[in-house]
Amino acid sequence: MAEEKEEKKKPGIVRRIIRWIGLGLLTVLIILGLIFQAPWKVMALLLVILLACTILPRPARKWFWLSVGVIILALIVWVFLPEETEGWRPYTFDDELAALEAKRAIPDEENAAIIYNQLLESYADEDFNMPEDFPIREPWISQDHPEIAEWLKQHQMTIQTLIGSQNREMPIPSER
Repeated sequence: MAEEKEEKKKPGIVRRIIRWIGLGLLTVLIILGLIFQAPWKVMALLLVILLACTILPRPARKWFWLSVGVIILALIVWVFLPEETEGWRPYTFDDELAALEAKRAIPDEENAAIIYNQLLESYADEDFNMPEDFPIREPWISQDHPEIAEWLKQHQMTIQTLIGSQNREMPIPSER
């Protein structure tokens, strides 16, 4: 009779040892998570598992672990679902996006990027460097800076294109 009681106690002792080792490891994980600043979601998950192992009564524990298993199974199934989304688009903004793009569209003749690219292509082989002593801040006349006036005459079409008034000639500074 005494031998039977000792044999029944052994599985109980093993279970308690395994349970305490598990709780100890879980506590160590929580402490390491705090030390290494784990994300709050990971910490919350570890705390929920710790509380489920310690606070929940035995009948509620089996339902808790059953629900955890169902959630894990659902996540596994969800991960392996095909990503084919044809025919299922709950949020379609195609019409609104097309209307917005049409509203914001810039014609090619007014698009500065296209104009600049065309100018760069046309002057790829030529030297388009501006003279170094170009007077920017003060008024001047062509007799004061003849080389700059000549450079402006050579690049008249480019300057007109950049200004956006191809029909109108840009006046070159002359005598006052």
